[in-house]
Amino acid sequence: MTTIDAARTALTVSASLAARTLAEPWLMAAYHDKGYVPQAHHRLISREIRTWADTPNARLMVTTPPQVGKSWTAVVWTAFWLLARDPTARIIVACCTAELAQYHGGQIRERIDKYGHHHGVALKRGSNRGNFFLTTAGGYVRCVGVGGMTTGFPANYFIMDDLLKGWVEAMSPTQRERAWMWATSVGRTRMQRGGCMAYVGTRWNEDDVPGRLEARQPGRWRAVKIPALATAADDPLGRALGAPMPKPGIDEHDTAALLDQWELDRQDQPVVVWESMYQCDPVPAGGALIDTDVLQSLEDLKPTARPLLRAVSLDPSVGGRTSTLGAETGRQNTFGVVAGWLGDDDRVYITTDATRVMTPEEGCTVACQTAHDTGAGLVFIEGNQGGHTWAPLMVAAWERLLAQGKVAGHMPRLDIHNAKGDKATRAQIVAGFMHHDRIKFAAKLPALWKEWTSWRPGDDSPGRIDASGHLALKLLPARAINHAPAASPADSPMSGVGLGGY
Repeated sequence: MTTIDAARTALTVSASLAARTLAEPWLMAAYHDKGYVPQAHHRLISREIRTWADTPNARLMVTTPPQVGKSWTAVVWTAFWLLARDPTARIIVACCTAELAQYHGGQIRERIDKYGHHHGVALKRGSNRGNFFLTTAGGYVRCVGVGGMTTGFPANYFIMDDLLKGWVEAMSPTQRERAWMWATSVGRTRMQRGGCMAYVGTRWNEDDVPGRLEARQPGRWRAVKIPALATAADDPLGRALGAPMPKPGIDEHDTAALLDQWELDRQDQPVVVWESMYQCDPVPAGGALIDTDVLQSLEDLKPTARPLLRAVSLDPSVGGRTSTLGAETGRQNTFGVVAGWLGDDDRVYITTDATRVMTPEEGCTVACQTAHDTGAGLVFIEGNQGGHTWAPLMVAAWERLLAQGKVAGHMPRLDIHNAKGDKATRAQIVAGFMHHDRIKFAAKLPALWKEWTSWRPGDDSPGRIDASGHLALKLLPARAINHAPAASPADSPMSGVGLGGY
């Protein structure tokens, strides 16, 4: 083979590869930019964008934590990819500020300058602006901040990237309304027939733009939520519950390193910020029961109080036809399992939240294991559903764990009680104790906090609220008492004392 033949073969291969990159944005990015390291969430976003771009009138919403490369893939490389597929495409990119829009526009231009010749894309002579440039085929990219001018710029594709620039702005009803009105008026009125709209960004508030899109246009938008730590069985990345999402700069297969890094992020944030921005699940700033600021003030990770009595609270939630054990065999429901202790300062310190969807057998097993692990001498069981028939399940669970070597010693004493009054009233009473600084959180429990700040009377039964409420109401003294020494074992002098007033 001659030198010229070898060169022609290389060019053929190169052209073939360049054509193959048109399949998805991440392939194009990886082909042209050797520094681009596609991770699982980039590939997922890319696949979603490919389907979005191929579907007339499609609406796509992708929410992720900050600083995971979503804009690089879903905005910059996607805009270049759309032009590479069709140089006549008309694209509007909207950002929270004009500065960010200008930056994104410059990055898209740079890719056209460097790599456009591989795909037949070139900028029109004299098209030098960073926020607006045309291709020789008649396509263009218009990049604007919220409030920017788009009149006269019809679009095939409208991509919104984080329309709120910070937490203070996100907490302002006026700023949320401004972003919403601009996005909806610009987006819908600029779209040409069959045009596609996408939103990519972090979540800030339940009333932010993506929140309103889901609430006011139900079923219209395909919502892809990728939290830092998986929260659903149908996780879009196929992760197990609690598994981390990849993070640029860390090997996506290094689970331990990813968990460590996400944990550092979690520790650095208030719960409301972690749940909203990192877990893509905004917590209302002012819940029906208690405000997140109050909960934040109740966090005491290094309590100086001395434990007097440790306990676990189990709130079984069953439905449908019940068996003799109080629940339909094999049926899965949310079981509230919360642990804590009464301190010598007459405060309850909540330490553990093991609540999740379980069968009755699993719920009792988790309650027993939690009691053993926390040194609890009492297990409170709300017996409104099933009553004292929960006792055999608890005994069987303890004996099973004992045989497996997972617990040791005597089984904690069971206190099965019927809760008085309705759930809302009980929850409001416990929230009152929180306002009076009688309940503390001795561990970071974001899921429990979220339930307290978001649940409203009439919603589905709140397992965590019920379990933590029972724990507080049973442990908090109903009258002044002389506290006995710390008591964890079941045979402690404190184990027979009825403290709670309900």
